[in-house]
Amino acid sequence: MKSLSKRQKNFIRMMMQEDCYRSVHYYADKLKVSDKTLKDDLKMIRQVLEEEKIQVIGRTGRGILLDMENRDRIKMTDILGAYGPEDSSGSVEWRRGIILKNLLIHSGKSTSLQKLSEEYYVGKASIVNDLKLIEKWLADFDLKLVRNVEGTRIEGEEINIREAIASLINGEGTAGGLNDDIQPDGICRLNMPTLRGLLEVFSLEEIIFVESLLVSLEEEEGIDINDIYYVNILTHILICIKRVRDGNKMDSLNDDLSETDRNRVYQKADQIARSIWEKYEINIGEEEITYIYQYLSSLSTIEGVKKEIKQKRSIGEKVAMALTDYMSGVMGVNFFKEKTLLEGLMLHIRPMLNRLEYNIQITNPLLEEMQQWYPQMLGICKIACTVVGKRFHLKKIRLDEIANIATYYQTMIVKLSSRINVLVVCHSGFGTSLLLSEKIKQEFPKIRVIDTISSRKLKERELGDTDFIISTVPVNPGNIPNLMISALLTKQDIKAIRNYIYDICKSQETNSAGVKLGEMMRESPSDAEREMICKAELISGFYVNLWYQEKSEIYLDMDAETSALTIDVCTSSEEEQQKILHELYCLSMDKRRTERLKSAKTREEALDVLMRGGRAEQ
Repeated sequence: MKSLSKRQKNFIRMMMQEDCYRSVHYYADKLKVSDKTLKDDLKMIRQVLEEEKIQVIGRTGRGILLDMENRDRIKMTDILGAYGPEDSSGSVEWRRGIILKNLLIHSGKSTSLQKLSEEYYVGKASIVNDLKLIEKWLADFDLKLVRNVEGTRIEGEEINIREAIASLINGEGTAGGLNDDIQPDGICRLNMPTLRGLLEVFSLEEIIFVESLLVSLEEEEGIDINDIYYVNILTHILICIKRVRDGNKMDSLNDDLSETDRNRVYQKADQIARSIWEKYEINIGEEEITYIYQYLSSLSTIEGVKKEIKQKRSIGEKVAMALTDYMSGVMGVNFFKEKTLLEGLMLHIRPMLNRLEYNIQITNPLLEEMQQWYPQMLGICKIACTVVGKRFHLKKIRLDEIANIATYYQTMIVKLSSRINVLVVCHSGFGTSLLLSEKIKQEFPKIRVIDTISSRKLKERELGDTDFIISTVPVNPGNIPNLMISALLTKQDIKAIRNYIYDICKSQETNSAGVKLGEMMRESPSDAEREMICKAELISGFYVNLWYQEKSEIYLDMDAETSALTIDVCTSSEEEQQKILHELYCLSMDKRRTERLKSAKTREEALDVLMRGGRAEQ
C-alpha cells in the first residue's frame, strides 16, 4: 500500500464505520479540514484502495460509501491498525496507551525520552508525565519502570509482563457476540473491538491459527468455552507465541503437577504446544506448556478439570456455601432455596480457585453493566468475597471475578421475586379491576398477578397458589398475607407493596432482623485497634468500609470537597456485620432516601437521614 498520511488513514477508518452514504462535508467537519482538502485526499485514497480491490462509491446528492466485504474490513483493520480517528488524533490517553504497550511488548529493551518525544511530537516534560502514570499502572502488576542513562525500560517477572500485556489488550474490547454485525472470515468468536485490540500486537494469521486450536479443543472435548475465558486463553496463547519468538521465556512456575494431571489437562496443553511448533517452529518448553496448562485448568468444562473439581470439590463447596450463607444474611433472602443456581455457583468457584492459585486474571465484559445496574449487589458481594476469602486464606479476588459471582445472586433474587403470585381482589367493577391489575404489573414486572376477582368470589377460590392478596376492600383470607390499597394505586400503595414483596422473599429472620443504625452511630472513630477488611461502593458516592474491631460501632464521614459519604462498620462479629450491612443495603435500595443522602451538604444532614433507619419508608 502506498504511503498515506495520518489524516487520510483516519478518513478511511471513519468511512469503514459508516453503513450509509455520507457527504464529504460530513467527514471534513469531523476531521476539522476543508471540503477541498478532503476531496484531494479522496483522490489519493481511491488510488490506494483500488490496489486492494476496494471501491469508494460516490452518488450525487447522497455522498460516498466504502464498498467492502467482511474480509476487506479485516484486511484494512490489519493494515491501518486498530485505533480510530478519535484515538489517533494525538490525545494524551492514546499516546500513553501506545507508549505503555510498546514498552511492554519490547520489555528489556530501552528507549530514550528524546526518541519518544520525537515520535509523538510532544516535549520531554509531557513524556516524563506520561511515564509517571505508566509507572503507577505497572505497579499493579509488580512491574518496575527503570530509567537510567541507558534509557527507559520495563523490568519484572515474565509472568507479570504477560499479564500486563493481556490486561492492556483485553481492555481494548469485550467478548461475546459481534457488536457491529460483522462475522470476519476465519474468525469464529471474536467481536470487532476485541479483534482490533489483538491486531495491535498480533497478526491476523496468528489470531486465526490460535482460534483454530481452541475450536479443535472444543470439538475434541465436546464443550463450549465461555466467551470471557475464550478471549482470555486465546490472548495468553498468542502472548506465549510472541514472547517465546522474541526470546522471552517463562520463569519457573513451581507448579507441582501430579502424573494424573499430566495425563489429563496437561496433555491438551502439550498438544497445543506441538501444534505451535509444527506451525512456527517455535520451541515451547515445559515451563510454557505448564503456563498453557494453568489457563486450561481455569475451565470447568474440560473433562480433566471436571474430574479434578470432583476430587477437590470440598474446598469449592465450602467457599460457595460460606458465600451463600453470608449473602443470605446480608440480603435477608434464603439463597439456599435456589439449588440449581447454587450448584452452578459451586461449579464456577472451583476453576476460579485455580485462577487465583495461578494468578490468572480475567477481563469480565459484564463488570461495567453490573456497576451500572446492580451496584448494591456488586458492592455487597465484594464484601462477602473478602470476608469469606480471609476465612479460607484465599488470594485477593479481583472485581472481574466478583462480578461473575454477583450475577448468580442477582439471578437468584430475580427468580425468587418472580415466583410471587398475587391475587387482586377488587369490588369496583371489571374495568377498574383490570386497570388496577395492569398498573400493578407495570409497577412490579417481577410479580405475577394470577387473577382478579371480587370479594364474594374470594370465599369460593382455592388459595394454594397465592403468596399474598392485594385488595381494595377488607378481606379475611385466613393465613394468606393481605394488603389493602386504593383502587388508584397511589405512591404510598406502591411503597407498601414493595415492602410486602421484600418480606415474603425474606426468610432468615435472625440474620435479617437488622439493627438501628442511629443507636450505633458515633461522632468519630474510637481509639480502638482495628484492621481494614475492604471498601465497597453501594451507590455512587456512598461507600462502606468494613473493619475488624472488638467493640461494634458505626461512624459516618463526609468528604468536604466531593460530599461523598463513607460508612465505617467496625465489628468482630460476622452476624453483626450481616445485620448492619443488611440495613445499609436496604437503605441503598430506597431511591428516595438515597437521593436525600446525595443532596446532603453536611455530615449532620446525612446523619439525619441515617438516623431514621435503613428500611424503606412506609
